[in-house]
Amino acid sequence: MMVSVLASILVVVFMAQEGSAKKKKKKEEAAVYGLYGQLCAAALSIAGIAVFLVGLNSGISRLQQSAYYPRPSIYWGSFVAIFAAFLQVLALPFACSRRYAYVKRETEDDMDDGMGAGQYYGPPDIGL
Repeated sequence: MMVSVLASILVVVFMAQEGSAKKKKKKEEAAVYGLYGQLCAAALSIAGIAVFLVGLNSGISRLQQSAYYPRPSIYWGSFVAIFAAFLQVLALPFACSRRYAYVKRETEDDMDDGMGAGQYYGPPDIGL
């Protein structure tokens, strides 16, 4: 879980680096690293929660085999962790859109051949 927190902090650092960069290449590079950091943060937080809940379940099951031990209910900490993982997953599309905004601008710049951006070059309308 701590690695997930560090990855989330790195996402903020890369977003700040993206805003302060002067060159387009550096901005795109910071957006890519921010996307990778957000993916790692979301995946590691979900994996950490899953490992904790599975380990807790198996530990209590072993304890119940040797003696009577009532199954505890899930407390607020688990709900807070699940909500935090949900927020990180919710932030993934925003990180992807920041990355693909640069790709879209790049392809639009490549398509402009000097004849005017956004013009229609298909077959002429014959008006039938």
